Amino acid sequence: RTDGAPDRSGKSPLVSASATVEVRPGALSTVEVVVPTERGASVRGRITAGGSPVREANAWLELDGGPTVSSRTDEDGRFELPVPGAGAGTLRCNAEWGRGGVIVERRIQVGGGVNELQTIELPSGSLRGVIVDRSVELDLFDATPNVFSDGATEGDPALRVCTGAMNGRCEIPYLADGAYVVALVRRSGEWITSAPFELRGGAGTDEVELVLE
Repeated sequence: RTDGAPDRSGKSPLVSASATVEVRPGALSTVEVVVPTERGASVRGRITAGGSPVREANAWLELDGGPTVSSRTDEDGRFELPVPGAGAGTLRCNAEWGRGGVIVERRIQVGGGVNELQTIELPSGSLRGVIVDRSVELDLFDATPNVFSDGATEGDPALRVCTGAMNGRCEIPYLADGAYVVALVRRSGEWITSAPFELRGGAGTDEVELVLE
């Protein structure tokens, strides 16, 4: 039997077989175990952003009335999801696990054998920010740049989280066109400072300054 879907490293599921044997003292027993190699259907696809492949993107397929299988893309942005057989389901993809971001969703019909999908394009906009610290009193150890929807205020949920701001700079990719707010947020949820920005035509922003007075 196949033991589940690929894990998030993109590795294929193990195929295993079992047999019942009787072992007698002093006797040498030979056991032949036949491992089935036939696979069910599979879904193959490619994830890109701005025409370039997205490595380590996430793809998961929730089959109607069935299991959910998941995988990650390889260096060329390609993934493969093994499924038990034909049917319908919802495929979802995004670029960064656990950091929010736009999830591209597509309803698909799975036939027998290998199902090749059209390329899935993620939003290609990005925010580049820089923290300008003019204060000697603020401790930024627990502060993180977060992206919010336009008009958001302190306490609203973030759309995206930047997990690191090296040398006071950060970049948050895979944003769709639209108006946003970027804020420097403490772990407590307190906003230290914020600034609006806008994306148009999939282009990245110039550096948005978060100024600490």
